[in-house]
Amino acid sequence: MSTTPATPLLSARDLQVRFGGVLAVNGVSFDVQRGEVFTLIGPNGAGKTTVFNLISRIYTPTAGSIEFNGTTLTSTPAHQVAALGIARTFQNIELFEYATVLQNLLIGHHVHRSTGVLSEIFFTGAVRRAEVKAREAAEHVIEFLDLQHHRDSLVAGLPYGVRKVVELARALCTQPKLLLLDEPSSGLNVEETDDMAFWIQDIKN
Repeated sequence: MSTTPATPLLSARDLQVRFGGVLAVNGVSFDVQRGEVFTLIGPNGAGKTTVFNLISRIYTPTAGSIEFNGTTLTSTPAHQVAALGIARTFQNIELFEYATVLQNLLIGHHVHRSTGVLSEIFFTGAVRRAEVKAREAAEHVIEFLDLQHHRDSLVAGLPYGVRKVVELARALCTQPKLLLLDEPSSGLNVEETDDMAFWIQDIKN
């Protein structure tokens, strides 16, 4: 008996990007299924980060299409991508260095805030409840990634390996359906790399 193939969570078809006369990505197609760990492999300059930038809408493809969970990403504004359920980390860490770990995580959860400007100004009951919910979500991620010791530390004073974990934590605070990790183990030592691999597997499960 034949079965209908599962609809991919993410589907890229014939992606192409040109920067002037440089063809950075050409004819890239792939599907990512729900619950799958999918890896883009290639040497430096192969276009892996460019593909991530296409999915997160930093770049617009010259040709091709990207579908995510029933939405055409190529016509979605960049500021709406996180709300759709896509989060990412960066090859070069992008955190608020002079904010604490907890504050960075709360910023990640902000995508789920639905209170208006006036509610925020007057700190209504809805805003207080949203603050409590965001704090609980951030604390859950802090515990999951063993960041309790660094909760109130400024990011600027943290070792590189810890910053990589904080960036992963902030991405998880958006409660994504799709998590894009751009070279998550680059610059990490053997122990830190093993920890990152364990967390990625645990996140999938």
